[in-house]
Amino acid sequence: MTSRVSFRVCMLLLGALWGPIVLADETLSVTVGPDQVLRDLAADYLGDPNAWPEILRANRLDAPHQVQPGMSLNLPVRAMRDLGRALIHLRGLIYRATAAGAEVFATQSIASALSDQASAMEAQRLGDLAEALRLARSGIVEASRALDRSLSQRDVAAEAVLDAAGGVVQRRLPSEYDWTPIPIRTLLAEHARLRTLERSFALVRFRDASSLRMSEHAQLEIRRLRRDRLTRSETVDVVLYGGDLRAIIAPGGRQTLRVELPGIETSGDSTHYWLRKSPDDTRLANYAGEFWVSAGGGSVVVGQNQGTLVEAGRPPVPPIDLLPPPGPISPEQGAVRYGKGVALVWSPVPGARTYWVEIARDPQFSRLVFTDTDVRGTERRVPIEGEGLYYWRLSSVDSSGLPGPASVGRVFQIASDSTPPFLMVETPIAAQRVADAAIAVRGRTEPDARLWLDGESIAVEADGRFSLERPLSEGPNRLVFEARDAAGNLGRLERVLYRTPGSPMPLRMAEGVPRDDRDRLLVASRRFALSGVTLPGASVRIDSEDDPTVSVTAPADADGHFDLILPARTEGTRFHAVASGPLGERAESDLEVVLDGTPPRILLDQVVPRRTSDPHLSLSGRVEDGESLEFDGQSVALSEEGTFAFGIPLRSGENRIRLVARDRAGNRATLERSLLLDREPPRLTAYRLSEEIGPPRRLRVEIAAEDASGLTAGVPYRLQIGETLHQGVARRGSERDDYEDWVALPADLTAKPRLRSVQLRDYLGNRREVVIE
Repeated sequence: MTSRVSFRVCMLLLGALWGPIVLADETLSVTVGPDQVLRDLAADYLGDPNAWPEILRANRLDAPHQVQPGMSLNLPVRAMRDLGRALIHLRGLIYRATAAGAEVFATQSIASALSDQASAMEAQRLGDLAEALRLARSGIVEASRALDRSLSQRDVAAEAVLDAAGGVVQRRLPSEYDWTPIPIRTLLAEHARLRTLERSFALVRFRDASSLRMSEHAQLEIRRLRRDRLTRSETVDVVLYGGDLRAIIAPGGRQTLRVELPGIETSGDSTHYWLRKSPDDTRLANYAGEFWVSAGGGSVVVGQNQGTLVEAGRPPVPPIDLLPPPGPISPEQGAVRYGKGVALVWSPVPGARTYWVEIARDPQFSRLVFTDTDVRGTERRVPIEGEGLYYWRLSSVDSSGLPGPASVGRVFQIASDSTPPFLMVETPIAAQRVADAAIAVRGRTEPDARLWLDGESIAVEADGRFSLERPLSEGPNRLVFEARDAAGNLGRLERVLYRTPGSPMPLRMAEGVPRDDRDRLLVASRRFALSGVTLPGASVRIDSEDDPTVSVTAPADADGHFDLILPARTEGTRFHAVASGPLGERAESDLEVVLDGTPPRILLDQVVPRRTSDPHLSLSGRVEDGESLEFDGQSVALSEEGTFAFGIPLRSGENRIRLVARDRAGNRATLERSLLLDREPPRLTAYRLSEEIGPPRRLRVEIAAEDASGLTAGVPYRLQIGETLHQGVARRGSERDDYEDWVALPADLTAKPRLRSVQLRDYLGNRREVVIE
């Protein structure tokens, strides 16, 4: 409605100012002097020397030379004056509309105004004053519309959001009489009221991250919440009717946030302050910048980390220095707590009456999960639901009820852990036999875990290691280890060992390893793995009798198995093995190892052809220095001399033959061949007869055929020439499958020669006769 009224008023003013366009009665008649030119007349009477074309147009002249001294000319003075005023007014309106955001909110109107302005100036340059004035007035209308529309659309209602809450938080809208619960993430608009009940809190966040944090029994109203769509700035006015309120203004933000207190005037540049309003007094604590407070005929300036008290109807008291924050003690920075709560402990501050405790999900304390402004003592157990990182901080509250600055936030973690702690016993091993009356016990667990052995507590080092001497009784001994972590999870491990006299010591090595005729181990690489079996818990040492530098030791596992890596030489390496049991048992063994890295050889009696028409292939030959032979994964029988002979069925097309021979040491030799089975005769693909006009007359015979194995060099054919049947042979040309021949023709031949038959044959003997009807 406002936009339409402004536009109509603008149009009425324009009509009253300029009225209709009438140029005939708005001219001035002058006589041209002897030394005057058009530019002088335009400068003296129209105010612009470049307006001389308009004088020509007003006097219906075509060129400047038509103006002579003594001539009487009509000058459009009124039209020029009106046009100048209109253009000045248009430029002003365009500037104001653009500054108000017309390019964003009234794009079409401001574009039309700019276009009319440019067209009016061009019409003025051409001397068409009537058209120029019409365009200027049209531009004024569009620019006024753009300004009006921009101003109406810039100032819009903004929104805030209830970002976090605890306990009972309620809202009341202007159209409602009752308070209703409000869920988190609800949007708040102008004139909405918000309150918190006992043991409750709420956090209201604005667009630029500024926030208001309400403690229990607080009530406020969002009096003004507007946003400028062009500058993206917001203006927020809040009235605090009662309770606690902490205001935090985001640094560098585009928001003006002001908290009003009935009966008290406040101002300043503070970005972080706290207020408490009660029927009897108002308290204010400032943590950043300065705050001016005026009431009851007096005023004070509250600096950083200062506060003041304003009783009803009285001036504010002089600034009071706030107490320092208490020092957090537990949980420590980065500590992990398990369960659904945390115990907070802090150091006392002299002069503090109570403490303010806050716990949040983020270091900025915008996502609050707990807050209490009246905690007595220096400990508090806080229930917390949910795993993750949490931050906690404290403020000291003095006897005036003013909270001091908060301590630096300290982070801790709430975790859920149902996994038993890590527990490993290195010695003794399971089923170990022991002769001594005691044994050394060593192992590792989690560094923060508590450890017991048979119910007795064991000291654990910082890295989780533990060691002790454990006495043993005759016969079986059962050792029970228990470890409990900080989350209360229990890990349990048992070891059963025996204190018995000695018994024979087994030592078996290299079972299944191939040996030569002299019982020497055969290996195919210079370093090989040697496995064996002895008594569980024993230690096995193997020394080389040929190389003193070679000595390898390995322990046997709970089943008595052991593995070692040893070197080997072609001429043979002798080793001596000694196994030592836990009770002093001892067993020895000797062995010799020979390195055989030469693979066997596969020799065929006949060369495998590359092509054949026989579907059966016979292979024979011998394997030198080999133990076995396989054809395509199937074993082939070898004679004592290593000879073999067997047949292979072939399939049409490509056949791959693969023989693999192995010797006793495991070396392998592979022989691969490729064989083409071709039982198909050649195929005629094309033929052509072409006569060469003589003399003499000749006929060119061209034949094309194809075959997988390749055709013979000549292709016999039969040719019908008149009553004569000619037989010839076409020879291979430059291409592999192309053949040609020349045949002399009788001079008087009238009938057309015809090809009757072609005989095709490949190198494998496959043949085909093609009869041409």
